Amino acid sequence: MSLLRTALCVALSSEEEIEVVAEVAGTGELSAMVRRHRPDVVLVDLASDVPQPAEVVAQITGAAPGTAVLAMGRRWSPALVGDLLAAGARGPGGRHSGAGPVAAR
Repeated sequence: MSLLRTALCVALSSEEEIEVVAEVAGTGELSAMVRRHRPDVVLVDLASDVPQPAEVVAQITGAAPGTAVLAMGRRWSPALVGDLLAAGARGPGGRHSGAGPVAAR
Protein backbone atom coordinates (compact mmCIF):
# COMPACT_ATOMS: atom_id res chain seq x y z
CA MET A 1 0.00 0.00 0.00
CA SER A 2 2.97 2.36 -0.08
CA LEU A 3 1.95 3.54 -3.57
CA LEU A 4 -1.50 4.53 -2.29
CA ARG A 5 -0.01 6.17 0.81
CA THR A 6 2.54 8.08 -1.26
CA ALA A 7 -0.12 9.22 -3.73
CA LEU A 8 -2.33 10.41 -0.89
CA CYS A 9 0.57 12.30 0.70
CA VAL A 10 1.32 13.99 -2.63
CA ALA A 11 -2.34 14.91 -3.14
CA LEU A 12 -2.69 16.31 0.38
CA SER A 13 0.61 18.18 0.15
CA SER A 14 -0.64 19.94 -2.97
CA GLU A 15 -3.29 21.65 -0.82
CA GLU A 16 -1.98 25.07 0.19
CA GLU A 17 -2.87 24.83 3.88
CA ILE A 18 -1.79 21.22 4.44
CA GLU A 19 1.67 20.05 5.44
CA VAL A 20 2.30 16.31 5.62
CA VAL A 21 4.66 15.92 8.59
CA ALA A 22 5.06 12.14 8.67
CA GLU A 23 4.21 8.92 6.91
CA VAL A 24 4.32 5.51 8.56
CA ALA A 25 3.86 2.05 7.12
CA GLY A 26 2.18 0.31 10.05
CA THR A 27 -0.12 1.04 12.93
CA GLY A 28 2.55 0.00 15.44
CA GLU A 29 4.51 3.19 14.73
CA LEU A 30 1.56 5.58 14.96
CA SER A 31 1.55 6.49 18.65
CA ALA A 32 5.26 7.33 18.71
CA MET A 33 4.98 9.36 15.51
CA VAL A 34 1.94 11.25 16.81
CA ARG A 35 3.74 12.07 20.07
CA ARG A 36 6.79 13.25 18.15
CA HIS A 37 5.02 15.45 15.57
CA ARG A 38 1.77 16.48 17.34
CA PRO A 39 -0.18 16.76 14.06
CA ASP A 40 -3.53 18.50 13.78
CA VAL A 41 -4.94 15.54 11.81
CA VAL A 42 -4.01 11.87 11.43
CA LEU A 43 -5.35 10.02 8.43
CA VAL A 44 -5.10 6.32 9.26
CA ASP A 45 -5.80 3.39 6.97
CA LEU A 46 -7.52 0.74 9.05
CA ALA A 47 -7.12 -2.15 6.65
CA SER A 48 -9.09 -5.33 7.12
CA ASP A 49 -6.03 -6.97 8.69
CA VAL A 50 -6.00 -4.52 11.63
CA PRO A 51 -7.54 -6.65 14.41
CA GLN A 52 -8.76 -3.83 16.68
CA PRO A 53 -9.34 -0.65 14.63
CA ALA A 54 -10.99 1.24 17.50
CA GLU A 55 -8.01 0.45 19.73
CA VAL A 56 -5.67 2.00 17.15
CA VAL A 57 -7.77 5.18 17.16
CA ALA A 58 -7.80 5.23 20.97
CA GLN A 59 -3.99 4.93 21.04
CA ILE A 60 -3.66 7.91 18.71
CA THR A 61 -6.10 10.09 20.65
CA GLY A 62 -4.44 9.02 23.89
CA ALA A 63 -1.02 10.03 22.58
CA ALA A 64 -2.27 13.43 21.39
CA PRO A 65 -5.77 14.30 22.64
CA GLY A 66 -6.12 17.36 20.38
CA THR A 67 -5.34 15.45 17.20
CA ALA A 68 -8.27 14.75 14.87
CA VAL A 69 -8.32 11.18 13.56
CA LEU A 70 -9.88 10.35 10.20
CA ALA A 71 -10.15 6.60 9.72
CA MET A 72 -10.00 5.20 6.19
CA GLY A 73 -11.09 1.72 5.20
CA ARG A 74 -12.86 -0.35 2.60
CA ARG A 75 -16.04 -1.28 4.43
CA TRP A 76 -17.65 0.02 7.58
CA SER A 77 -20.32 -1.70 9.63
CA PRO A 78 -22.56 0.48 11.81
CA ALA A 79 -21.07 -1.18 14.90
CA LEU A 80 -17.50 -0.44 13.79
CA VAL A 81 -18.35 3.18 12.98
CA GLY A 82 -19.82 3.52 16.48
CA ASP A 83 -16.69 1.98 18.02
CA LEU A 84 -14.41 4.30 16.01
CA LEU A 85 -16.38 7.39 17.00
CA ALA A 86 -16.43 6.28 20.65
CA ALA A 87 -12.64 5.84 20.48
CA GLY A 88 -12.24 9.44 19.31
CA ALA A 89 -12.27 9.31 15.51
CA ARG A 90 -13.80 12.35 13.86
CA GLY A 91 -15.21 10.14 11.16
CA PRO A 92 -14.70 7.25 8.79
CA GLY A 93 -13.93 7.60 5.10
CA GLY A 94 -13.67 5.28 2.16
CA ARG A 95 -10.44 4.50 0.38
CA HIS A 96 -12.04 5.64 -2.84
CA SER A 97 -12.86 9.12 -1.54
CA GLY A 98 -11.10 11.90 -3.39
CA ALA A 99 -8.49 14.11 -1.75
CA GLY A 100 -10.85 17.11 -1.81
CA PRO A 101 -13.36 15.70 0.69
CA VAL A 102 -10.54 14.44 2.92
CA ALA A 103 -8.75 17.80 2.85
CA ALA A 104 -12.00 19.63 3.56
CA ARG A 105 -12.62 17.72 6.79
